[in-house]
Amino acid sequence: MSDVKVLIKSTGDIDVVHVENGVVPGYELQNDDILVPLGLYNNFVKPHWDGTQWEEGATQDETDALNPTPSIIQQLTATDAGMARVAEDIVDLLVAEGKVFPQSVLDKIAERKALRSSL
Repeated sequence: MSDVKVLIKSTGDIDVVHVENGVVPGYELQNDDILVPLGLYNNFVKPHWDGTQWEEGATQDETDALNPTPSIIQQLTATDAGMARVAEDIVDLLVAEGKVFPQSVLDKIAERKALRSSL
């Protein structure tokens, strides 16, 4: 029977390995090597085995570097798309109520709707 485990070598290196009947094919286990369940290993930036469970070994700065906060421009771009959709919906409602808008506004909205429908 094959199982996936994490091999913590006596050198400190960590590998994910297949274990078959207590043996890692192609590797001779050393006395200080440890085989542990894979568990939540993949959810950590720098997984560290504390002897009983996985814990995060990365600093907050290391974690933040991998998940940077979007810049203000990126945040505005994301909200602009939503606001454009809201504006389109409002214009549609007002047109349905008989309100008149300049043709250039209606053309821009039609252009955006056509682009969005091609997604």
